[in-house]
Amino acid sequence: MAYTGTEIFDRAIAILDELSDTGTVLDSQVSEYKYRAPYLLDVWQHENTELQETATILRKPETNLLGARFDVQAHSTGDITYESRTTAKAAVFTVNDQAEVYIENYVSGAWVNAAGYYSQDEGEETAFDGVISVSALTAPSSFKCRVTPQGDKTRIRFSGEYYYLFSNFALFEAAFSSCAKVPEYGEYVRYDLPDNFDTVSQILTESPSAGLTHRWENGDLMVGYDYEGEIKITYRPSPVKITDLSQTLEISDGAATAGAYYLAHHFFISDQNEDMANMCAGKYREIESKMSVKKPKAPTSIRDVYGISGIR
Repeated sequence: MAYTGTEIFDRAIAILDELSDTGTVLDSQVSEYKYRAPYLLDVWQHENTELQETATILRKPETNLLGARFDVQAHSTGDITYESRTTAKAAVFTVNDQAEVYIENYVSGAWVNAAGYYSQDEGEETAFDGVISVSALTAPSSFKCRVTPQGDKTRIRFSGEYYYLFSNFALFEAAFSSCAKVPEYGEYVRYDLPDNFDTVSQILTESPSAGLTHRWENGDLMVGYDYEGEIKITYRPSPVKITDLSQTLEISDGAATAGAYYLAHHFFISDQNEDMANMCAGKYREIESKMSVKKPKAPTSIRDVYGISGIR
């Protein structure tokens, strides 16, 4: 459900017995509490164990028409060429310095320049006709290309008069509406998680577990390129900072009640009412404890790998 900070605050005021004679909340009577409430609610929501979200990754990798090409190759002089057996509509590659990279189609028995668009490091799209000229680089740079299909097959040709390294190059048969939608290519590819995910310490469960299918690098989710299937990551989201009581919180009835007792606890402390402060603290912890109890898992069968299930 959705609650505003004001609704939680009004509950806390009712617990404090600071309502007017007509049962309403008058700002003139509770202004001191109201100034503190957004800060306290912001602290509380970071302690709320109920806040959870699940990010789902669905993956079916695009087939590289050139086979697996994750290795690093060196270009010095001459051309290094890789061609597909069918026409490609997209290409990707990474280079570490100044280079000339050609995308070409085989039409009527001859190789001709392929037209299309490319983006460098997820930047703006730029039109090209056959060659993509890369200026001097200080770090490896990745390129994604949309290629206008022609003829019978496509090739990528690493050329130029300079020494440079290239890797993670691929030709894809599928067409994409923009360069941004051309898939990344590498032994592992990065996936963006929601903005409210900051660090791996927020993760509660992940299925399958990190290992052969995916790994974490500086908080980034890296998925093995060849992995096909689903990855689910349940985590505690970093909540939006509460600065105003008019903000809406997506929380349950129980969490809203816990938040009200949390506010009342701190308000009673400031009023030096120790008995009521302790009572509210106890109610807050009781509600939070009930919400954090995990539901029992459904029964599952266990495969008898040792053949001893008949033993009594």
